[in-house]
Amino acid sequence: MLWLLCHVATTLPDKIPVALQKIIVFEFRKLGNPYTEANKDEVKTPEQLRLATTLKAYLEYTMEKPRNVAKESVIWLLQDYSNIVKKSTHSPDTTMNDHEEAAQMSYADENDIARYYISYLMSLIHISPKFANAVWRDVFCMLYENNWMGKILLFERKQRYSYYKRNSNEPPFILADVFPKWLSQVAFSPSGLVMKHALDVAVMLDTIAHDEDLGMKELIPTKENSIITGMKASFTVPDLKPASVDLVEWTVGLLKQNLGRVNEEAMQIPIFLLQLRGLQSKASAVELLSHLLLRLDKSSDADSNECTRYLIFHLINKLDERWSGVFRDVLDKIFSKLKASISKLTDEQNSDARVIERVLGSCSVIAEPCTDDAGVAAQATLHSFQSYLADEWKTVMSLFINHPALTCRISGFEVLLYSQFWTRVSDKDAEHDIADKLTQAWFRYLTERFSALHIRGEKDAALRKVISNLVRYMSHEPRIARQLLETFCDRIYEGALESFSQSKYMTLTQSDNWLLLDVYRKQMSVHVASADEPLGQVSRRPTGSRFKPRQPRYLAHLADTEIERSYQDDIYANNIMDTAHLLQQITQQHADFGSQIVIRLSTKWPAVVTPMDKYDQMLPLSLPNERDGLIGNTFRDHPGLFDVLHHCYTDGQAGIHDLLRSLLAYYIAFWHMDIVKQAESPWDHCVQLENTHQLLDLLSQTGAIETQLYNCRHLLNSMSIGDIGSLLYSAIWGYIRQCPVGSEIPGLGSTARPSADMRLKHTVIATDKVKVIVKHRLAHIIHRSKPSMEDLARQYDFL
Repeated sequence: MLWLLCHVATTLPDKIPVALQKIIVFEFRKLGNPYTEANKDEVKTPEQLRLATTLKAYLEYTMEKPRNVAKESVIWLLQDYSNIVKKSTHSPDTTMNDHEEAAQMSYADENDIARYYISYLMSLIHISPKFANAVWRDVFCMLYENNWMGKILLFERKQRYSYYKRNSNEPPFILADVFPKWLSQVAFSPSGLVMKHALDVAVMLDTIAHDEDLGMKELIPTKENSIITGMKASFTVPDLKPASVDLVEWTVGLLKQNLGRVNEEAMQIPIFLLQLRGLQSKASAVELLSHLLLRLDKSSDADSNECTRYLIFHLINKLDERWSGVFRDVLDKIFSKLKASISKLTDEQNSDARVIERVLGSCSVIAEPCTDDAGVAAQATLHSFQSYLADEWKTVMSLFINHPALTCRISGFEVLLYSQFWTRVSDKDAEHDIADKLTQAWFRYLTERFSALHIRGEKDAALRKVISNLVRYMSHEPRIARQLLETFCDRIYEGALESFSQSKYMTLTQSDNWLLLDVYRKQMSVHVASADEPLGQVSRRPTGSRFKPRQPRYLAHLADTEIERSYQDDIYANNIMDTAHLLQQITQQHADFGSQIVIRLSTKWPAVVTPMDKYDQMLPLSLPNERDGLIGNTFRDHPGLFDVLHHCYTDGQAGIHDLLRSLLAYYIAFWHMDIVKQAESPWDHCVQLENTHQLLDLLSQTGAIETQLYNCRHLLNSMSIGDIGSLLYSAIWGYIRQCPVGSEIPGLGSTARPSADMRLKHTVIATDKVKVIVKHRLAHIIHRSKPSMEDLARQYDFL
C-alpha cells in the first residue's frame, strides 16, 4: 500500500509534491518533530514514527526516478523561506501578510507552517540520511550563493522567526535558541552525515566567519583552538565526500573579490582545504598548483598580491616536502601547454591570450624577491622558481614578447627581471640571443605606439619602467651590457626607430631626399675634383609639394615654431628620447662604454683616411670622401642617433670628434647645394635644419666649440639657407679647423689640444664672422619673427 502511494505521488502534477511537503510540515507541527534535535533519550510517539516512516519511503522512492520530485519540492520550501528572509531584509519593519505563493500567512502566527520549514529540513538528516545526502549539494550551493547562510542566521538571530516543536503537548521553541545544541550534537557529530561533508562545512564556516554582521571571527583558526581545529579529524575519514564547490575557484574568488583577505590568518581555511586536496597524490598536487596558476589574476592591490604569494608559497612548500620537484613538474606542464597557444594569439580578448596573461601575472607575483624576514622554505621556493625561469627564459619571453595585452608584457618582463636569468648565462650565443630578443621587444612596443591608441598613460609608463629596470639590472654584467649596447646600435642603424605603421604612414624613399652620396659618386674622383666644381643635381620632388600621408619627423628644436606638426611626430620624438634614455642607463654604469657606440657605428662605414687639406679643397661645395656622405645620410635618416650620442657621451670618448667632423662637412655641403637653395626657406628642409641644431649641440657638449660660438644656434631658425651654409663653413668649420680638439683617424697623427688663449682668439674671430652674417641677414629681412632675429642677436652678443 505504501509503495502504491509513493508511485502515485510521483505521477501527480508539479504542485502536488509541494503540497505534500507542506502537509508533512503541518503534521510535524501538530505532532511534534523530535528528529530535528535527535535526542537519543526522546521516545517517539507511534504517530511520529508512522509519519517519519512514510516520509522516508516516499523520499527514497523518488530518488530512483529520473526526476526527483521530492528533491524539487524540498528546494521549493527552502526558496520560499528565502523569499521571507529577503523581504524582511528589504523591509525589516513590515510583516509578511502579502507574501506570494501559498505561504501567505501571518508573520506573528505560531501556526504558520513556514515557521517550521527549517526545523523540518534539519530533521531530514535523521529521517532519511540517504535522501539528505542526495540533496546536499543543491541545498549547500543555494545557501552558499551570495552568503545566504549568513543572511539566514542574521535573520533568525534578529527576528527569531523559525519554530521547533518537540511533541504535541509542548509549546514550540524558538529555533535560534536550540540551534547551538543542534550544531554540537547533530551537525558536528564525528559519525554524522554532516561531517561526511566536512569540506563543505569548512567552506561555509569560513564564509560565515568573515561576515562582519554575524561577528563570528572565533571560527577562524588561530594559535588557540577553534571550531575548524576540532574538525580536523573529520577530514581524514575514508568516506569523506568531495566539496560541492571547486575549492580552487572558491579560493581564487576570495582573492579576487578583495574582501579583506589580505593576511595569512584570513586565508588559513582555504589553504588548509587546498592542502588536503593536494596531498592526496602527486598527480593531484600537480593538478592543484596548475589550476591555481592558470586561474589566479594579478591584482592592482599590493596586499591581495601578497596574500596570493603566501598562499602559493605555503602550498608549494607543503607539497614539495611530500613530492620533491613537484613544482618544477607543474611549471613544465603549464609552459608546455602555453607554448602551443602562442601562434593563436590575435587580440587580448582571445581566450589563450587571457590564460597566458593570468599565468604570467601569477608568476610575477611569485617571483618577486622575498623580504629579509622571509622563512627558509619561502626562500628555497623562490630560488627554485628563479632557477626554472633562468633555464626557460626563452620560453617565457616567447609567451609575452608578441602578446597583444600590455599588462601581460609588463608581467612577463617582471618575471624575467625577478628571475635574474642573465646571471646564469655565460655562452656568447646566449648573450647575443638575449640582447636580440630584448631589442625586438622594445622596438615592437615603440612601433605599436603609432597605431594602438590604448598604448598611452599608466600602462605605457609601467611597461617602459619595467623594461628600463630590466636593462639596468642586466647591465650590471659588463658582457651583457656591451652586447645590449651593440645590438641596440645595430637596430637603430637599420631603422628600427623608423618602423612606422605602413597602413597609415608612408616612409620616404631615397629618391625623395637630397642624397649627397649620389652627388659624391657622380664625381669622377675625390682626388681630382676641384673646390670650384659645383655639386651635381639630383632628382627631387617639386619644391613645396607635400606627401600625404608623410612619415613622422623628429623636430625637437623646432617644437615652439609654427611648422606643421602631428601627434605622430610627438610619438616619434618620445620613441627616440625613451631609447636614448634606455641606452644612457647602460653607459652610466660603465664609463668607457660610451665609446662603444661610436666604435660600433664606425664599422658600418668604409674606413677612409682623408687629409684635412682635401677638406679645404672640396668644401663647401663637395664632400672629399664617400664615408662622410654615408655618415650624413645615416644620421639624417635615423636622427635618433644624435640623441643616443648626446645621452651617452663621456669625456675622452674615442672617435666622437672625427664622427662630428664628418657630419659637419656633410651639412656644410648640404646647405650649399644649388637644389637646396631653390627652396624659399630652410623650413622646407626642416629635418636637416633640426639635424643642424643637434649637430651644434654635440659640438658644444664634446668641447669642439666654445659656448659663445654655440649660441649662434639660437639664430638658425631666422636665417636663410645661404646664411646657414655660410655660418657652418666660415664660422664653425673655420674655428674647428684652427682649434681641432683631437683626431683618431689612423695615419693622421695626434693633435694637441689648443691652449685656452688660442681657443679664445679663434672664438672671437668666428664670432665676428657670425656677426657679419647676422648684419647681412638683418639688412634683407622683410618679415620679422617673434622673437626677432635682432633681439636674439643682441641677447647673445652677435650685434
